[in-house]
Amino acid sequence: MQTLTSTVFDLFPPAPRAKTIMAAGVAAWLPFARAAAIGWMPLIVLNVSGRRFQTWRNTLDRYPDTLLGSSEKEFFYNEDTKEYFFDRDPDVFRSVLNFYRTGKLHYPRYECISSYDEELAFFGIVPEIIGDCCYEEYKDRKRENAERLMDDQEDNKDANTFCRKKKKKNSTLHGTSNSSVKNILSFHQLKWLYMNWGLKLIRPYMPNLPWEEITN
Repeated sequence: MQTLTSTVFDLFPPAPRAKTIMAAGVAAWLPFARAAAIGWMPLIVLNVSGRRFQTWRNTLDRYPDTLLGSSEKEFFYNEDTKEYFFDRDPDVFRSVLNFYRTGKLHYPRYECISSYDEELAFFGIVPEIIGDCCYEEYKDRKRENAERLMDDQEDNKDANTFCRKKKKKNSTLHGTSNSSVKNILSFHQLKWLYMNWGLKLIRPYMPNLPWEEITN
């Protein structure tokens, strides 16, 4: 087996450029790993709604204008658990933390665009720095969401207008009905008054009529 492996590598040796890239990658993170192992570079725990993330403090310090890179994060420090607690979306936070680690902000396509923007705003990260690989997708989702919200507002506006017109129509009909009833009552009242007045005029001339039954 060893002979076969050696033969394969002899036939297909790694390219010099690949060796250089691998060496550069190892050289980049190895000092940090050693420093963390001996306690020179403390690891901090970020508890996001129960899901814990670990990173080096200097990773966050690269961006002092953001929440995690500034002293404002100390307001979220829990002395009992020795960790920072954030009541935020842990799924979106993966993208947030990767930004601190790599310097590149990506937009996960499966995430709600409004929720993603809210999380970025909370941690003080501007969406304009989203990488070229995701920015077009991000803009398309933003445009679709804005159009959907506009359509919803138009629908609500139409529904409110319909309700107001219906209410006004019902009020008009109700007022007309009340007026008709009042007019009918007034007519009957006047009719009764005229009948009583006429009966009083002819009563002295016709005393033999049963006036009590007539008036009742």
